[in-house]
Amino acid sequence: MISPLSIKNISKAHRDQVVLRNLNLQLKSGEIFALVGLNGAGKTTLIKIILDLIHSDSGFIALSGICSVQSQARDNLAYLPECFSAPSYLKVNEFLFYMLGLYQQPICEIELSALLCHFALDEAFLNKRVTTLSKGTMQKVGLILMLLSQKPLLLLDEPMSGLDPLSRMALKTSLRELKQRGQTVLFSSHLLLDVEQLCDRIGILHHGELLFCGSVEQCLAEYEADNMELAFLAAVAGVGD
Repeated sequence: MISPLSIKNISKAHRDQVVLRNLNLQLKSGEIFALVGLNGAGKTTLIKIILDLIHSDSGFIALSGICSVQSQARDNLAYLPECFSAPSYLKVNEFLFYMLGLYQQPICEIELSALLCHFALDEAFLNKRVTTLSKGTMQKVGLILMLLSQKPLLLLDEPMSGLDPLSRMALKTSLRELKQRGQTVLFSSHLLLDVEQLCDRIGILHHGELLFCGSVEQCLAEYEADNMELAFLAAVAGVGD
């Protein structure tokens, strides 16, 4: 079976600083994979290379078997950046319709209504201008867009950012439903409890290297830890310092 995302020997340096070093990763269809690491570990750089927003110095990335530098490689992918925003002059419904058009995905009114309810929003919310939204509410708009996109692969950079506890629970429920439908999710996060509850596998990125890649259970056993926070701290303690 073709992997939705295959990363082989990716390296990237900025001036004299190595950002990613010989990184290898292959996602499985229908899995939730979390990429965790300290600030500056290389998580966002890796996502930008996957999206062909920046180029690696060496290595190869394929999306569903297609080289990532080819535009058609991203036909089956949707991306939510960490600092998500929308054009200020648009209403929420205008933004969603516009973006779903770019994704070549017709909007399903029934599913949209269900997602609004799921994230504790009402139908009148669709007529609000995005400039009036709080950070957390704007984040909900981006997540609703991702869920409506129906893309086989979702890349989410810190998707829990700005969400209240109820919305975080709602998102976790939605991601589990995506997994059941066979969609694949790669997300970065600093919220290790969410990672522990959600993920099939986890990758610990530190100083541009993948220190660990495996299940949460394997990670806890590897670092003799009772939870992911302790396992993460054990993994990065003293490495490269």
